Amino acid sequence: MVYNKFEFIISGGMAVPSLSLSFGSVIYLIYLPPFLRFIIVQLVYLHRLYIGIL
Repeated sequence: MVYNKFEFIISGGMAVPSLSLSFGSVIYLIYLPPFLRFIIVQLVYLHRLYIGIL
């Protein structure tokens, strides 16, 4: 539940259920510009999705 709340904040309001981050990563992402943050979240999400398909 805690991770879900962090993910919601990081992804700018877009819930990313498959994204699991450590607390350090959460802090790191918060200090990134929103655009870069969005790109990184999308890349991680697509990466997880790709692994899931395989």
